[in-house]
Amino acid sequence: MDSKHDGLPKPQLYWAVFCLFSVIAVCVIDGIITNIGLPTIQRDFGVTQQESIWVVNAYNIVLISALFTFSSLADRFGFKRLLRVGLVVFGIGAFGSLLSQSLTMLICTRIIQGFGAAMLMSLTGGLLRNIYPKERVAMGIAFNGMVIGACALIAPSLGAFIIGISDWHWIYGFSIPIIILGLLLSRFIPRLPRVKKAIDYKSALLNAITFGSLVAGLDIIYSNTLLGVILLVVSLASVITLYKHSLAQEHPMVPVDLLKIVSFRDAALVSAFAFISSTACMVATPFYFEHVLGYDTKTVGLIFSSWPVAGFIMGPISAKLSARFPAALLAGIGSLILTGGLIMFALLPTDSAKYMYALALFISGLGFGFLQTPNGKTLLLAAPQNRASAAGGMQATSRIFGQCVGGALVATSFSINSEEGAYYGIMLSVVAAIIAAIINLYRFITKQDSQVI
Repeated sequence: MDSKHDGLPKPQLYWAVFCLFSVIAVCVIDGIITNIGLPTIQRDFGVTQQESIWVVNAYNIVLISALFTFSSLADRFGFKRLLRVGLVVFGIGAFGSLLSQSLTMLICTRIIQGFGAAMLMSLTGGLLRNIYPKERVAMGIAFNGMVIGACALIAPSLGAFIIGISDWHWIYGFSIPIIILGLLLSRFIPRLPRVKKAIDYKSALLNAITFGSLVAGLDIIYSNTLLGVILLVVSLASVITLYKHSLAQEHPMVPVDLLKIVSFRDAALVSAFAFISSTACMVATPFYFEHVLGYDTKTVGLIFSSWPVAGFIMGPISAKLSARFPAALLAGIGSLILTGGLIMFALLPTDSAKYMYALALFISGLGFGFLQTPNGKTLLLAAPQNRASAAGGMQATSRIFGQCVGGALVATSFSINSEEGAYYGIMLSVVAAIIAAIINLYRFITKQDSQVI
């Protein structure tokens, strides 16, 4: 496709969008189903809550460690080819998870899935930018948000249903037919110009060390303080080295040059803290519902669905408003609503009616859904078009960074107090949402995203 072409012609655009939707569906449903299944996996393998969370953390560490590498490879080897490889690798990992007979084996197969997901997620932002015309990018983000919302809506009930009628292993079987569909539709993905450049192995290694050490350090900081501190120091030293190395490059693998664009940087920070908040809540609440409140998995799945229902409703509304109002204003309102819902959840007595917990999560989901579209629009459009792949990689990285840190903080909460760990995780979710709101307030006051149309 001509690099100057603004979007795909119809009907190719529609089929390419459906392919993108299948990629999103695979990644979203897998993550949420795993969260729903964690208490059951913990009981089945006879491990601690902190150990079981490594089913999520191992996946996320690989995902964030490899994301920029694959984002760079997309420019070199082609979006379409990398998308197909990613779908196959993810499918192999899912099949392995389906057959896993120990926590160690499950973590290993989740690592394979993490590599596949890294390939897929590194492509979504760049594909969206090149599939849709510029004036339809915000609507494209909203469509993606609606698919994410629909998948997130289905996933909790689907996970609870599967666990209720069968073995938990089957929660990993759903992705195989979706992967096949994605492979069939991949022929409609645009052929974008390739950039011949050497692979930056140093950046890839430093990126993996930075995020791997960070998440592992946060996870064990309480149970093994010395090793945890060492890992965090290693992460800090690695990120400083990576930053200096990347600044010397014209188009670095890790796009620190885009962070010089203030609106881009602030949007990335908001995204990171919003996902720290949502992930800490999503990982902690299934344990809270089952271990503290004594709810069964089916009930947990139904209550859990209230968050994505709200996000599904709010996505298109947010998209329309993002064409008229500053992103910082909309994202700020969303983060305040998110904070309010989480505070409501945290303050509910343990004998509260189930619908009150569902209402609190619904309000939180409204806020989270409201901030995603305008904030995502800023991330994609604040960067130059020739850096669309890098911008998409940074968008995905800010999200996955939040997921990694959120999951690691909940694991640390369980290591501090196994009985109160879930509640501590919910409180950490509140703190992260407040930080996101403060950043949005700063963005709005300084009008730093006003240049994004």
